[in-house]
Amino acid sequence: MDGAIKRCLGSGDFVKIRDASQHRPEGTLLFGEVVAAVNEDGLRCWIYSLMTSSILNQFSLPQIPVSMFPVAARTVVTEVVATSTFEIITRDEAEEVVFIVPIRELESGNLFITGAMNLYFVCNLVDKTTVINYSSNEFFGYHLIQPSPFIFSVH
Repeated sequence: MDGAIKRCLGSGDFVKIRDASQHRPEGTLLFGEVVAAVNEDGLRCWIYSLMTSSILNQFSLPQIPVSMFPVAARTVVTEVVATSTFEIITRDEAEEVVFIVPIRELESGNLFITGAMNLYFVCNLVDKTTVINYSSNEFFGYHLIQPSPFIFSVH
């Protein structure tokens, strides 16, 4: 990723991270939602990880059903899970910018996903012993716009 982009990362941005910490195998693929800039070089991130069969088995989670979530089940968009972990990373550890959307956003029809290689979706937040449905602010929220009661005319 370009150095200028790394310097501009801030709250609400999602990044891909190759983790090399002591408690995970080297090169583990993680994702982070930047919560805050810690200092000039640090970013506090809420950590997401790829959905794996071991997570599905550990929490008895079903796979995404085609009948309820046809876009998520039939596309190549990868599922991630939010964790209860927050970590501080350096800007250099951010490999690239990604987009993580809640599953309802993916299914909304408001996303153009053809060729979207940096797009991921999330359904669940997993802790050591519990699973919670993931909720966040919608990227494509509804904004009601009321028409102006005034009629303008040019003479």
